Amino acid sequence: MIKHLLIALVASILTIASGTATSQGPDRDGVPDTPGTGAHPALKEIDPGLAGHVIYRPVDLAGLGETRLGVYVFGNGGCSDDAASSRLHLLEIASHGYVAISPGAIYNGPGKSERTGPGPSGPSGPPATRAEQLSEATDWILEENQRSGSRYYGRIDPAAIAVFGFSCGRVQALMIAVDPRIGTAVIMNQLRGSEEAGNAFLGASCGLCANPDWEFETRGFDRL
Repeated sequence: MIKHLLIALVASILTIASGTATSQGPDRDGVPDTPGTGAHPALKEIDPGLAGHVIYRPVDLAGLGETRLGVYVFGNGGCSDDAASSRLHLLEIASHGYVAISPGAIYNGPGKSERTGPGPSGPSGPPATRAEQLSEATDWILEENQRSGSRYYGRIDPAAIAVFGFSCGRVQALMIAVDPRIGTAVIMNQLRGSEEAGNAFLGASCGLCANPDWEFETRGFDRL
């Protein structure tokens, strides 16, 4: 039930976001952040406790009352390290009662910083983020849910954890989706025939790229 509700929510959010920005590509720097259209206006931030990630959450956590938040871990398109490249999408998700977490830093939109190292990942170089960073995000938020004094203490629903990924990020999502804590895996922009490009980008050791249909069947995920 949670999986189907979340998939429906994402579908509606992508529709709302069309014409401005969605998970399908970088937002223009001149576009301001939005609070989302859900019941819980959202913000983006970097928490020192989770280095190398950007968090999207409802602004007023104390005002949630007994409501517990779902978790939405997101693999960026291109496996990029710009965790704000899909910021409008992630703010929208957060406004509907989720903590959304993306690996990387803020290189897009309000509050962006400038890169001091290599640029974003691309076909000519290795991915700028790793699948393990999605697992790190999951570990961290669940630990914060149990840590007394944390702003997230008792506010997370451990039964509502989802991993999403767009394009290259969908491979990262698939790589951690076997985690028994994850109840929903949604793969965006997975096109038949794209596995060769995925292998060229991620390397031949990426077993998930070679036959995504086989992986879905053997790992027991629903085809979406």
